[in-house]
Amino acid sequence: MEALAMRLNFLRRSTTWLIPAILLAGCSAESEPLPSAAIGKGTSGSTAPAAQRQAVEFVNDYPVVAITTNYGVITVKLDALKAPVTVNNFLWSATHGDYDGTVFHQVQRDYVAVAGEYDARLTRRAVTNTIRNEADNGLANVKGTIAMTRDPNVIDSSTGPFFLNLVDNPHLDHQSADSAAEFGYCVFGSVVEGMDVVEQIAAADVAARGDLEHVPVKAVVIEKMKRIR
Repeated sequence: MEALAMRLNFLRRSTTWLIPAILLAGCSAESEPLPSAAIGKGTSGSTAPAAQRQAVEFVNDYPVVAITTNYGVITVKLDALKAPVTVNNFLWSATHGDYDGTVFHQVQRDYVAVAGEYDARLTRRAVTNTIRNEADNGLANVKGTIAMTRDPNVIDSSTGPFFLNLVDNPHLDHQSADSAAEFGYCVFGSVVEGMDVVEQIAAADVAARGDLEHVPVKAVVIEKMKRIR
């Protein structure tokens, strides 16, 4: 029970827009919380209208983005076939510099690393758009995948912030369309190079800063995102 309480507290404070986590039914849900986000608060990402964001060209079904951090480069391959809306949203933000200068502001080594909302001073960035949740695409929250955070009470509430799965997190997968709690968290790609960098980030010393409890002591800064394929 103590471990569960710590996990819940971590995710409540993963971003300033986190709300109390809701657990899915089942054995895994009893031991894991949910990455969550509340609508109406500022989060990272472009404020461009959704219609403009649809103009991003995939070129191929699996765009590749290099995430350059001060810890090294993480290369992710995105799945535009199974998560076209989410990939479009991420590519727009990545290619328009929305993630540049943001940090991995919450890291729990046996769970997830959350990024894309704050700069190094832990100042929040603003966004207005939300996107459709594509968690029912068949992609699983396994180690090394990239997925979107959201409000666990609202299915379609993802904006800009994302997380890397540092371990397999099956309780975050789509279970049912019957409720927001069971809909899951949309995976839209995976790390294809730089897992050693991800492991370094996962192992970073963390400390509380303000309302955030697991902030890396040495800031993990996203210096640049660049689409390379």
